[in-house]
Amino acid sequence: MLIKELLGKPLQAIDRPYWAVKLDDGRWVCEAHTITDLRKGEQRLTDWTNDLVATDDVSRVKELWLLCPPNRLSPLGNTAMFKIDRPGSALQFKFGTVDSAIAGPAYKSIQGYVIGRVTNTEGDCECHVWDAFYEILGTGWKTNVGQFESWRSGLTDPGALDLAQLGITL
Repeated sequence: MLIKELLGKPLQAIDRPYWAVKLDDGRWVCEAHTITDLRKGEQRLTDWTNDLVATDDVSRVKELWLLCPPNRLSPLGNTAMFKIDRPGSALQFKFGTVDSAIAGPAYKSIQGYVIGRVTNTEGDCECHVWDAFYEILGTGWKTNVGQFESWRSGLTDPGALDLAQLGITL
């Protein structure tokens, strides 16, 4: 029931992952929610930086979820969650690549949807990753926000994450 409320449809009906958070006041914020951006005068999906970091709601996150679509290994879809005990330790980002040809348009592709939590003041973190290429959820990936390493062999490392952009405080 909660997933259907957050997404507006059952988990089996989504075609890409979405993040969701539960704040310390019990309120849920989900990427799948459409909001009105008063600065631009248009509708858009909820955004981590614009709607959680800019309002400092990111420091109020108590649960961080990744809601994933059905795939060959999990025809009903997947969810992954972190309890967030330390304010400013939740993280979420998407990682993509751009392939460009000498003549022709560039091709952008999302490689992964990442949620995680920083576990210490040195920036170590544990993450859950939806790998868009293989369409599978990987859990328990450990790396560091100062030099984020790829979860998949052959994929370029995301490198140092922009802590301020993500709302992370060490």
